[in-house]
Amino acid sequence: MTKFTLDPKLREYATNRQWELLEAWQKHGSTRPAAKAMKCAMSNINQAWSAVLKKAGQHGYAPDRDLVHRAAPGMTTRGTSLLYDRDGKVVGYWNKTRQEGRSPDEVVRLPDPKTITKLS
Repeated sequence: MTKFTLDPKLREYATNRQWELLEAWQKHGSTRPAAKAMKCAMSNINQAWSAVLKKAGQHGYAPDRDLVHRAAPGMTTRGTSLLYDRDGKVVGYWNKTRQEGRSPDEVVRLPDPKTITKLS
């Protein structure tokens, strides 16, 4: 069994409570004793880990998937494309980003002028 090691760069993507849970996991070696020490359910630790990884991934940081170039402040990653050479080394990297907090529902939609009926 390999010991869980926490990447310090993930700290900026975690809440204080999530980070406490993850540090306990690292200190105790597995989720069961960490949960017992923190007086919470094991699922809380697993959910904290998933949430931190998801938020980091949305900002372009997931080293286990070769994503190490973070999105600019105020931006979130929409997708990433990687180009590998024959040896498996990354030779090209493209981060597709969008403004953070913007969803398609927040965008103003103008009516199609061809479908507007004349009122007068």
